[in-house]
Amino acid sequence: MVAIFNKEILCGGGGAFRGGGFVYSPLGCKEVLERLDICGVSADIVCEDFFDAHKNGGIFINGEIRKYDLIYSLGVIEHFSDTKDIVRIFTSFLSDNGMLLSIIPNFSFFSFSKLVCYIYQPKILEIHNLLCLNTLKEAHNIEGFKIIDSGYLGKFSMGIPAWGVNPRSIFGGNYDKHREIGNKITKFVWKKMSNIQSYDGNCVFAPYIYCLIKRDL
Repeated sequence: MVAIFNKEILCGGGGAFRGGGFVYSPLGCKEVLERLDICGVSADIVCEDFFDAHKNGGIFINGEIRKYDLIYSLGVIEHFSDTKDIVRIFTSFLSDNGMLLSIIPNFSFFSFSKLVCYIYQPKILEIHNLLCLNTLKEAHNIEGFKIIDSGYLGKFSMGIPAWGVNPRSIFGGNYDKHREIGNKITKFVWKKMSNIQSYDGNCVFAPYIYCLIKRDL
């Protein structure tokens, strides 16, 4: 089973696969369920704060506690000051052989995304705990688990600085224009890098960093 922790949840279903996710607001739950219905996907959406679920002893669905084989977190843990504590909470929902995959924006010291955000969208940096790969790995270095893989993900993207609040831009609040220009820049770079087969990124241009851990049995 898969639990997805994200602001926008979309997961696949069918066969033996079953997934779900956390959404802490009733409005968010409603929107996610509508999106899943449109996609024809069946999933268990828990309308609850994951802090409360942890305090209550786990995730309960139809009166039964659920454990998950994979927990996938995208753009979540870096919004908390005690990142390691969030990782511990997520691992409490894992099955015995479960794995936790955390993906966050690459705001390493020399990263392109961090530089562009600093110039163009400084508010984005203010709401993030700016982790590099080493600090992300340290946050996942918890008792009973081992790091399976970690690194930089993706070649290049303007997706992170294209979203935010109060941009320093001649386009003001025209976010559609921001995204349009960001997408054009990204496509131009992708075209130039089309001969590169690997999606492994580097500390400067990769838009994301990730860490995958599993129980050390």
